[in-house]
Amino acid sequence: RPRVTKWSRCPECKQAVPTYLMEVDHQKPIIPVDSSLESMTWDDVVDRTWCDDKELVALCKPCHTMKTKAENKIRRDNKKKAKGSNK
Repeated sequence: RPRVTKWSRCPECKQAVPTYLMEVDHQKPIIPVDSSLESMTWDDVVDRTWCDDKELVALCKPCHTMKTKAENKIRRDNKKKAKGSNK
């Protein structure tokens, strides 16, 4: 186990976390929650992936996981609503 020499503070939970355990999060998701990968062009995906560094934030792993799960749930719910309205 490495000795921790650099610490960062997660902006979500305010906990001190070893910097090497922080994860980069896109503040605007690569795949918008009201869209799907199939409806995006590759140019859109590339532009959103390689965005300006002002649109990125470092989060601890638990906070990043919770945010990603919440976004995925919204996408699934939107997909179900769209499927239900097409019937």
